[in-house]
Amino acid sequence: MSDRDISLEIVKAMESGVHKHLDNSVSYMPFKLFYAIFRAANPKMMDQVRGIVRNDIYNKLVSIPDFDFSAFTLGQEITPKGKQLLTISHNIGIHLLKKDLNVVSAFKMVTNADFRNHIYSYILDLVGRSASRVLHQK
Repeated sequence: MSDRDISLEIVKAMESGVHKHLDNSVSYMPFKLFYAIFRAANPKMMDQVRGIVRNDIYNKLVSIPDFDFSAFTLGQEITPKGKQLLTISHNIGIHLLKKDLNVVSAFKMVTNADFRNHIYSYILDLVGRSASRVLHQK
């Protein structure tokens, strides 16, 4: 597994968390419907967005002092610390909607670039702090 692959796995884990929350919440049904329609109509764009987020996560990870990808992956395998980071990333996806965004602000994130950038920076910061915490954990 390459260094960028763990970044993509983090993206997938967060996306999985978002889907889990959307599947379990009736109040987010309008946003879930919008997201499903948008995703189905724009699969190439969704892949491009995942690639951009993956690269931004990669850049965030390499900016952590003493960061070492081998703490999270060894060859093609994900290490226990890597699995812990993916679990945390999954939970970030869940809590993003559960605690940080309501239905109105989720739609606002789609239409308001400043708000979207604020949330995006917040997510990247959470991933960076989580990775640092897991990395430096004994």
